[in-house]
Amino acid sequence: MPRGKMIIAAATRFQRAWDRAMAHDGEGLIVADLDIVEVHEAALELIRATATNSLQEALDVVHQFDT
Repeated sequence: MPRGKMIIAAATRFQRAWDRAMAHDGEGLIVADLDIVEVHEAALELIRATATNSLQEALDVVHQFDT
């Protein structure tokens, strides 16, 4: 798979996992363990796809890729 498609797929997975985990943010609900695991794994996939060393660096690459 081309690098650009890998980044898009990883960013999409991360966004979906983040949105699901934060769906009840502020409502006093506890984030499920499986949601936390998925966000973590999605973040690692995004870091690998962007060849960076941190989530912030990966998100910076996604932002540059998107513009």
